[in-house]
Amino acid sequence: MGKVIIKKTSNDGYHFTVVANNGQVVGVSQTYKSLKSAKSGIESVKRNRNSYIEDQTVPDFKELGFPKWQIFKDAAGDFRFRLVAMNGETVLAASEGYSRKESAIKGLDSVRANLEELNIVGPEESRYMGIGAQRPSSGKAWTGRGGRRPGRREAVMAGEESDIAAG
Repeated sequence: MGKVIIKKTSNDGYHFTVVANNGQVVGVSQTYKSLKSAKSGIESVKRNRNSYIEDQTVPDFKELGFPKWQIFKDAAGDFRFRLVAMNGETVLAASEGYSRKESAIKGLDSVRANLEELNIVGPEESRYMGIGAQRPSSGKAWTGRGGRRPGRREAVMAGEESDIAAG
């Protein structure tokens, strides 16, 4: 089973990487403004993982509609792939260039395979997950009021942002 790792960027955005079973990063996302948007990007990648492949390296290639994977050559002459969502935005791209097109296709196939069953790891995984989850400010477990998770106001008061609505 592959995993997707969500990370906060230096400019307060979020991006995610798709990591194969062997630990190799096989795909990287664009940068999103919010954690919620990054999670939507992951859902888009999962939903569109089996889209058709548009091979832009062949003469007179047939342009496909969205969503689609694209195989192309970058400025350095390396083969790369990317997933373009229904809205025309690139949501995932190869983490590296490949000297052979067959290797790029193998990389794309690896991304597809690793997206079938995902383990998502991200900055929110240790926060506010219910009773027993760790509070970032103290490291102590939430005991909750009536067994509920803390709401957004409580999360902000603890010095953390959260996508959890007040409960």
